[in-house]
Amino acid sequence: MIHIATLLQWRPWHMPPGDHMGWGGWTVMLLFWLVVIGLIVWLVVTLLRRERGDPRRREQGENRAESVLRERYARGEIDKETYRRKLDELRRS
Repeated sequence: MIHIATLLQWRPWHMPPGDHMGWGGWTVMLLFWLVVIGLIVWLVVTLLRRERGDPRRREQGENRAESVLRERYARGEIDKETYRRKLDELRRS
């Protein structure tokens, strides 16, 4: 007759006593924590960039402002003197 204690102690041949996860379990756990830590780092970096203002966005905004100014000058909405003055103001700020 099989004792209950014997059944409770039975493990497959590839699991040493005390190591219930095996290599696959440890690998999955490691990958999980790497993903979690990576997401936290990405979130912090993203929030810091938004807070300080991304320099790439600032450059794109300046280029856009100069582009709008050039378009207004080309359509004749502003004269040459106003165009140059506003362009200098944009480049100084």
